[in-house]
Amino acid sequence: MQGHDCSTANPEIRKLYGCDEPLPEDRCWQFGGYIFDRCAHFYLKNDALVRDSIEMFDFMEKGYLPYPGSYLNQPNKAIETYHFIVFLIGKKQVAEHQVSMAQRKPALKK
Repeated sequence: MQGHDCSTANPEIRKLYGCDEPLPEDRCWQFGGYIFDRCAHFYLKNDALVRDSIEMFDFMEKGYLPYPGSYLNQPNKAIETYHFIVFLIGKKQVAEHQVSMAQRKPALKK
C-alpha cells in the first residue's frame, strides 16, 4: 500500500484495493485481530474514529489524557485503541529493521 493514493489510482486499482466499495469477504485482510474490508488509506482519510484515535494517541504520548482523571480512569476502549496503535508502530519498526538488515547483508559479505 506504500505509495498508493486512492484519489490518483486508476479504476482497476481502486477496485482491487477497496478504495470505493468494500472488498468481497475472500479478499478482506486481517491485522492484529481486526478484519478490514477497505483500503487502509480509505480508513485513514474517511473514518473520523481513526483520525480521532490517532490524534488522542498523539496527545497521550505528550502526557495529555483525552478523558478526565488518570490513565486508569480512561475508557477501556481508549486504552485498547492506544495499545493497538503501539502494536502497529512496533510492527512497522520491526519491518523497517528487517528491510534495513536485508539491505546491509550484501555489503557485509564483501
